[in-house]
Amino acid sequence: MISTTFTAETQRTPRWRREFQTRALPKDRLIEPPKGGTPNITKEGGLGEMAETTRELSVQARCVGDAAIIYASDYLNKLSGERIERECKRQLESGRRTLIINFRDTELVNSIGVSILVGVIDAAEQSTARLIFSDVNNHTAELFKMLGLTRHVSLASSEDEALSLVSEARP
Repeated sequence: MISTTFTAETQRTPRWRREFQTRALPKDRLIEPPKGGTPNITKEGGLGEMAETTRELSVQARCVGDAAIIYASDYLNKLSGERIERECKRQLESGRRTLIINFRDTELVNSIGVSILVGVIDAAEQSTARLIFSDVNNHTAELFKMLGLTRHVSLASSEDEALSLVSEARP
């Protein structure tokens, strides 16, 4: 039987640091996060430079007629999802009748990201606006279909196709 003892020092040490310490990294190679910042984990799995707290506070968006195109990031999680949700609501409040969320850069959508998208769907339905997801990769499209999101949104293979769906719907 393995016994784990938690000391006062263990309880004060952040979890990310304990995990790195258990990997036998020398303490002089550990990077302390700045006050108010978080470690930036690179795609190669190592610690990169520290992320700035003000970085990426908004999402890219553009308007074409009465449609707004919002560009999702590479990973749709709580933080990026909330940014998308805020931008979608802002566009709806400014009178946009169609929202197109472009997933061209999105590789992964987690469960919190999906739940935030459900909130966006709800907001669009309450505003009687149309919602289109474009450039969705096959894996994510299957996820959206399994979860029933495609009953409430249209899927378009490209941004141009999404814009043509918008122009077809106009009288």
